[in-house]
Amino acid sequence: KHLSQRSVEGAFQGARPGISRPVTASGRFVRLGTASIISQGGAFLDVDRLDFRKYVKRPALSKALCDYILYHDHNPRKALELCALATVESDYKDWWWKARLGKCYYQLGLFREAEAQFKSSLKHQDMIVTYLELCKVYVRLDQPNTALQWYTIGTERHPTDKHLRLGIARVHDQLNRLDEAVTWYHRVLELDSTDVE
Repeated sequence: KHLSQRSVEGAFQGARPGISRPVTASGRFVRLGTASIISQGGAFLDVDRLDFRKYVKRPALSKALCDYILYHDHNPRKALELCALATVESDYKDWWWKARLGKCYYQLGLFREAEAQFKSSLKHQDMIVTYLELCKVYVRLDQPNTALQWYTIGTERHPTDKHLRLGIARVHDQLNRLDEAVTWYHRVLELDSTDVE
């Protein structure tokens, strides 16, 4: 009975005849490869052994790799290396790479470099997430008024976004300007009545 399950006829005698698939060699190798990684306790990718110059030629793959390194491996130094190469490859015109450079610098504690990269990214593409990241830098630099200025610029360009308004409310809240904070929290509720903050 066990041998018949591995044959083509055995595949059609499963619980759902006609739907069961025969065992293929490639599927078996994939499972063995996955099992060997899990049994060794190793990482999915050994980032230290990757040649980033090869990956920056393929933008979609390199962006996914960058996010994997930043969010899964928590290795901003390696992500910075990839971002720097990709920014050069894109001739310094891709806003996404500049924003990721800013995120890497932020995670490394290099706030002025992060500020410069986020501003450069905004020159190429006006994105809400970049405003949020830039304002986060200013809050870390203990410059809440500059953060408020950039939040305001963002809300003028994106009047229907609640996240920028929420950022303004939080900064006012941190500065103990409770009346202004409540006003901005009400403006957030005008856009999204289900917001719990």
